[in-house]
Amino acid sequence: MIATLAVAITFCSGLAPFGNQPSFWRVLVEGIIYYIGVAVVEEVYLRGLLQNLLENCFENSKNAALYAILITSFLFGFGHIFG
Repeated sequence: MIATLAVAITFCSGLAPFGNQPSFWRVLVEGIIYYIGVAVVEEVYLRGLLQNLLENCFENSKNAALYAILITSFLFGFGHIFG
């Protein structure tokens, strides 16, 4: 919820207060909110929720935690290939 709100605030701050003109303050505000928002979303969803869900899916396996870590690590890395 907080991460979604941070991303929404970033989107709005890029459109409204700065008139879509590059400025020091726009870069600073968007940078801080965007990077914090993205980091929170990645860590909460990929490392927290998804990893726990995958571990529960593999609960009958001896290496459930390892499989969950490998899958979420792959997804995390795949999300950064193009950026």
